[in-house]
Amino acid sequence: MDDNEIYIEIKTTKPNKGESEKIKRSLLKIVSLRNKPVKVLCGIAYNPYEPEKFAWPLPLNYLKLGEDLLVGKQFWNFLGGDGIYEALLDVFEETGKELKEKIESKFQEVVKQNYGKN
Repeated sequence: MDDNEIYIEIKTTKPNKGESEKIKRSLLKIVSLRNKPVKVLCGIAYNPYEPEKFAWPLPLNYLKLGEDLLVGKQFWNFLGGDGIYEALLDVFEETGKELKEKIESKFQEVVKQNYGKN
């Protein structure tokens, strides 16, 4: 599949029934319009059930996990190669530590603006 086109629809972690149906229709439409071998899939950036397998039933009624639905680690490693998921987690953790005080300060500022001084 190295020379073929890849189409990815990225969705939130828990698409509803209508979104799940629409994803499948979109993927099938791409395949039919391209009229040649293409890879189509839906990607979900993270698995809210980690460390368990992705279990949100609505997209699983239309898409096959690991084939046309990639979630979390599978999705990121598909995009960037083996190990990229762990590298991203490291970057997020490091950035969170560096920005923790700034984020907390901004959060307190917003709370004060919207809810008074408490």
